[in-house]
Order: sequence, then structure tokens, then C-alpha cells
Amino acid sequence: MRIIDERGKLFGKVNVIDFLVIVFLFCLMPMFYFGYKLMTKKPVAPMKKESFVIEANCHFIKLQPELLQLILVDDKELDAHGEVIGEIISLGEIVPYKYTIDIGKGQKITQEHANFKQIKAKIKLKVEARNNELYYKGNIIKIDLPFKFETDKYTLTTIPFKEEVRTVTAILRAKFSNISPELTKVIKIGDKQVETFALEADIKREVSRIIKIISNEPAEVISLMGDRKNWVIIGHPKYRDVVLEIEMFCVRKPEGLFNKNTPIKIGGPFTFSTDLYSLSGTIIAIEIK
Repeated sequence: MRIIDERGKLFGKVNVIDFLVIVFLFCLMPMFYFGYKLMTKKPVAPMKKESFVIEANCHFIKLQPELLQLILVDDKELDAHGEVIGEIISLGEIVPYKYTIDIGKGQKITQEHANFKQIKAKIKLKVEARNNELYYKGNIIKIDLPFKFETDKYTLTTIPFKEEVRTVTAILRAKFSNISPELTKVIKIGDKQVETFALEADIKREVSRIIKIISNEPAEVISLMGDRKNWVIIGHPKYRDVVLEIEMFCVRKPEGLFNKNTPIKIGGPFTFSTDLYSLSGTIIAIEIK
């Protein structure tokens, strides 16, 4: 039996031209399908970048004498929109700039430059968090990795470093006054305060936790007597005074205990914050473990 007969039909049944048209349309079907999927695909929303401010210890290096006179506390770096993205908080002692020379076989020597100086500083930076890394002006921020800090007066080579500090555990007693009854119901033993630590692998770390609820009493209110010359202390019908015992990690410096740059001392203010609530009160006792 002939495949194509004298009338141009396949096997005597299907016209060759019709068959080729069917094959052509069949080949176009995937193109139409993927074209439709492409045209109807929903646009992907751009990934939101998380921005926040950190404080970092750093060295300004390779400073010439004429540049030293321009560097001041409160100097700021601005972005293209005029917003502050960096600021010098404090400046330390001016010392000779030290650099390291690799002399081979794993040995290095440190030299002082004859003309250049360096300054220890603390700066605030507006950074972005991406994949557990911090970025400033699009550049990654890490210990010992230099970046540029720029103002309208100068550009500084800046190297972050990790300050060696002694951490101690303190047991604080803090009084929080005039707390609403609704808030007192959510305060419980084991509640934690977590803070952000700049330029470390673990970006967030527990710094304090409630270990004991010492008292939860009506808030003290001063009330005048009928003659309006004498007064008494009575309990508020609604608000409460809460005393908590809190375990806290502090930095011990020669001048005392600190949480970051905030002094921890009896009579001083104290804030305890969780994801659920925030309390502001006064430290009434401190014990070092």
C-alpha cells in the first residue's frame, strides 16, 4: 500500500497539507502555553531591607597631622537625600599608626609609621541586614575589614574592631511604678530581654531575664487629709508597683557597671523590654555574682 496516493492523501485518508497544518499547530502549542504563563505571571515584590542603627568601635587610620584637626565628635555622614547615616559619638587618644609586615614563614612584625596617626572612635552607623550580615552603604561591615567614613570635610579609612571587655553577671532589683493591671498579668518569671550586638556572628543575644517577682502591690499615692495640711500614703485603686529581681549581663569598667553605654547603678533608671512589653523603672539594689 502506497503512503501517499495519486490524490495526495496519506494512506488514502488524510490530505498531506491538512496533516502538515495539524503538525505545525501542534508544535506551536508549547509556545502559546509558555507565552501565556509569562504574560500572566504576577510581579514579584522587591525584598524588603531591614535597616537599623548600630554602634561600632573602630580605628580611623593613616591620618596626617592636618587632617587630625578636622575630626570632631558629632561629625556626620549624609546620604544622597541628606539623611544622617553615620555619626562620630566619641574620640579616643591620638596614637602613632601601626601597621604589620609579613616577613614570611608565618612571622609578622608591627611597625609605627613616622608621620601617620590613628584614633580610636565609637561611631553610629545606619546599616542593613542581609543574610545575617551587616551592610553600610552597600559594603559589608566586619571586624578588621576597612570601609570609608565620609563627611563634607574629609574621608577616613575606618577599621572596626572588637573591644575586649570583662562581662559580669549582676542581680538587680528594680522597681516599676504605676503599672497597669493588664500589664502586670503578662509579666512572668523567665521573660527575656534580647538586644542587637554590632558586628558579631550572633547578631542578637539575651542580656537580661526576670528570675523573681518580689512584689506586686497597689501603687503608692499621696492623699491629703480633710484639713489639707496633713497627708497619708494610700494604695492606688487600679495601678500597681512591681519589684522584680533581674539577672543581667553587664560590662565592668573602672568607672562602674555598664549595659552598652548606660551606667548600671543604684538609683539610676532601668528599662526592661521584651517582644511583648516594655517597663521603665529604678534600680534599688545590685549584687554581683
